[in-house]
Amino acid sequence: MVGMSLHPANADVRNDVWQVQATLQGIVDRVDNEFGLFALFKETAELKAKHAESGGACRWPHWDVETRYHNYFPSDYSPYGTDSMEAGNHLREMYPEIDIPIRPLKVYSDEEPIAFENAARSAELASAMDTSRAYWEIPVTSKMKPVDIWMGGWFVCGCSVDDSFFHIPHTYIGCGYAFYETEIDIKRSAQDIEDLARKSLERHKNSGPIPDAGWDTWDECAQKPIGPLSSHPFVYGGVAESYAWIIIYPSPDNTKLMPMLLVPGEECGPILIPLDTVALSWLRRIYWIGENGQISNFFERIKTLIGFRSGESESIFDGLRLTAPWFKKNPFMKMKEAAEQDSDDMRAYCLRMAIK
Repeated sequence: MVGMSLHPANADVRNDVWQVQATLQGIVDRVDNEFGLFALFKETAELKAKHAESGGACRWPHWDVETRYHNYFPSDYSPYGTDSMEAGNHLREMYPEIDIPIRPLKVYSDEEPIAFENAARSAELASAMDTSRAYWEIPVTSKMKPVDIWMGGWFVCGCSVDDSFFHIPHTYIGCGYAFYETEIDIKRSAQDIEDLARKSLERHKNSGPIPDAGWDTWDECAQKPIGPLSSHPFVYGGVAESYAWIIIYPSPDNTKLMPMLLVPGEECGPILIPLDTVALSWLRRIYWIGENGQISNFFERIKTLIGFRSGESESIFDGLRLTAPWFKKNPFMKMKEAAEQDSDDMRAYCLRMAIK
């Protein structure tokens, strides 16, 4: 453990991390108790399974079925023929420092692609009907190194992060640097940090306006969230990987709700990081970058947003509490509501006809 933030010599750091984790979990528990969120998450998982069983295509908060089932093909299967070889060559040219293996193309009979597709669709359906996988596309049963397990977490959660995702209780916490780095030196020099922030800010300014909390609103007419991502241009500028939200989400083992860090990512999907003590310790290596160029440690930024100091706003609690009621209007709860309304209307019409 030498050199690690949880080494016994770093007792102050360790206690700080534990206190922040306990506080964040306490915030989640308090919001859950007020709005009954865990019960609603479980009910939504059951509605999702029934919807899939009846032939429905919605897989919220994951991609819909026509996109999602492609993830269930065998890893060595390519439906694109020689295009996959050309794509591999292109990637090797773009990233010469990465050892991208040359995989010879298999020759398939006319029947095999159809069989592969049918098998993939069957596997996807089985997954969609499994309530334990309603929020995590594949089971998460163990932890590896602090960076490796959650970096690349999009392969685990499988979520589609567009505006509709933000039925999930959330609060925006700003822009960070190095979410995607797997080797992070916590002892960077001040000049290194300044250079990183300058490059990051230039990138953001060239890609569109930096979002703030005011972009995240609720459409009363449509009964859905608008604005966090797809309604604004910054996400298309390739900078979504730098923005972060704290959300309330089921733990990977589905036993409770946890505070999690959401980073939308780009074409591969989001990073979803359960904020346990290991992940919070890792955030000490990430830098928060303000719109005006101010830089601070991302872990310290979270402490500030908790608002435990005199004169600070309780931004995380307030944001999660504000958006918690939105979950009850998620796509599956809306389907349930519409079905109940349809049944009530039919019953009322039937009574009117009987009276006549």
